[in-house]
Amino acid sequence: MNEPIPHPSHADHSSQRKSYFLLYSWLVFLVAICFNAYDAYLRVTPSVTSASLRTDLGISEQGLGALMTFYFVPFVLLQIPVGLLIDRMGPRRLLALAVLLSATGSFLFGAATNLSMAYSARILIGVGGAFPGVGPIYLASRWFPARYIGALAGLTGTSTVVGSVGGQALLGFLLDSMTWRAASYVAAGLGLLLSLLIFVLVRDNPPEGHPLHRAKSDDGADRQTFAEAMHHLKGILSRPDNWLNGIWGSLTLMPMLAFASLWAVPYLISVYKVSDAVAATAASTAFIGLAFGGPTAGLLSDSVKSRRIPMIVFASAALVDILVIVYVPGIPFEATYPLLFLLGFCLGSQGSLVFAVALEINPPSSSGVAIGFTQALSNLGGAVFPPVIGQLLYLAGGPIAEGETTAHSVGDFKFALAVIPAGLVVAIIAALILRESYGMRIAEVQESPEGE
Repeated sequence: MNEPIPHPSHADHSSQRKSYFLLYSWLVFLVAICFNAYDAYLRVTPSVTSASLRTDLGISEQGLGALMTFYFVPFVLLQIPVGLLIDRMGPRRLLALAVLLSATGSFLFGAATNLSMAYSARILIGVGGAFPGVGPIYLASRWFPARYIGALAGLTGTSTVVGSVGGQALLGFLLDSMTWRAASYVAAGLGLLLSLLIFVLVRDNPPEGHPLHRAKSDDGADRQTFAEAMHHLKGILSRPDNWLNGIWGSLTLMPMLAFASLWAVPYLISVYKVSDAVAATAASTAFIGLAFGGPTAGLLSDSVKSRRIPMIVFASAALVDILVIVYVPGIPFEATYPLLFLLGFCLGSQGSLVFAVALEINPPSSSGVAIGFTQALSNLGGAVFPPVIGQLLYLAGGPIAEGETTAHSVGDFKFALAVIPAGLVVAIIAALILRESYGMRIAEVQESPEGE
């Protein structure tokens, strides 16, 4: 008996639906990572406007450092609570609200007439900035198959680099035609627009008909109870692999936050006697490498279906690279450009691999808190090690005299920067102990808190 031949229009309709769902998945993800770029832009604002801040607010170098601290403290402390909230309520409304908080902080920063107002505004920006560290990767885990998570996590990191580097260029352009206060108001307006886009376009879970549709309550949020959320947090904290993964993430992010972002410029000035601008240009190549390294590491680990091996390889390559930069004598200054690019490229793997592992070794119902825990632990190194290196420099060579860019010798830097290769050695050991996830998520564990 002959089988009925499907009407061609049916196949065309199915193909159109698949294309629509794929495009909408990308739209949701891209709109979400715009928040990462926006937050990175707001984060670097004090460094670009430092001269104007000194004039208008009478702020000192210590005060400029405090502006960054007042951002990072709520950013780090809120990662786990944000993860719990996203697991319980879904990311859409929370991300839209968080952008509003950041935009309000930008507006208040522009309106600040004293340091207390400026510090309060930065705290508000830090509170809002805690959410894009979790939300976009959570959405990626809901809207895309697990085999793409590494690459998407890498793209999330790239968006942060774009926001930081592009944000500095954009802010510099704006400051040519307006005051820093007006630029802060413009940033607040952009935040309002982004909040509206997130609220209108982003959904917590794919709609019915999407291959990854999940039958959940209103707008797809899991609506967990407080007891369930605490149960998931307890599970995260009790798994040794989460700690090993977080340690690897912290110690591979640390060289970017402690060296490339802060101490690379004074180190290059001390060694090569170049100007601030030339040293800053060389240091910026690390961030260009980071932008390319994240997606590359994610795609590679997705294709070989391994997280642990790339973690070991990239951390080992970064270790060799930093040893060459700091401890091999006679390296010409021109060679620091490719070396710093390679350092950033290798360390870009942190953003893609650490979150892929966090999602794969924990149940889907605890995705938010898993990302939040990993984000908090990863950024801990950036909060701890920069002042540690500064203190070691002080012990080695004493304080920097007023008016000098750097008074430390090459030997002082070699002594103080030793914590970076030491940290990378510990990161490699952590990756060697970590169990392989093979690029696959564990099955959802159906267990209730009451059943323990």
